[in-house]
Amino acid sequence: MTGDFDQLTLTNVGKTADVFHVSSIAFDSAPALQFSTAAGDANPSSSLDIPIDAGQSKTIYAYWTTDSTLPVGEYQGDIDVEGAHGGALVPYWYGVPSQVPQSVFLLNGVAASAKAGATIGLFVRVTDLIGFAITDNAHLAFQSQVNAGGGTITLAPTLFFPNLREIVFKLGPNAADNTYTFRFGSSAPIQVTITGTTTP
Repeated sequence: MTGDFDQLTLTNVGKTADVFHVSSIAFDSAPALQFSTAAGDANPSSSLDIPIDAGQSKTIYAYWTTDSTLPVGEYQGDIDVEGAHGGALVPYWYGVPSQVPQSVFLLNGVAASAKAGATIGLFVRVTDLIGFAITDNAHLAFQSQVNAGGGTITLAPTLFFPNLREIVFKLGPNAADNTYTFRFGSSAPIQVTITGTTTP
């Protein structure tokens, strides 16, 4: 068992009491879900039969279980809920992150020019293969260099919502092109050029 579970609330919208059969349909290599009426159950089952009175709701818990460690990737399927008068499919998704930088999303652009010596911030979100946001310095593995202009480039320590980090460019003291290159881990390098001017 992975130790991970989530809750699902079922509501009987019919006019009579019903018993709802709950099971899962796993896609591809995803492990099938297990279910319980209790949170933290050490022995959930592959299916449940839940009696619910008309207009009432009950909460159950879905567990991700596996006999071995799941490889990095995405796992998904449907929870199948069947009653006497109809049913519903509830999609589920489970991700095992690699914490290895794969994609870098730039949340704002940087100005083409700014006063020499100015400081400019660029917000980025770094994600791994399954789209899981990476925020800690160790896994981000930030690398940078100043190619021209004599300025500096740093990764600010603050984590911003939602899962954003800020790269801070400080322009050199002279009116000239400031060129910087940065990357996270083995992701593709990104180059930024800001022209330093003598006017704001």
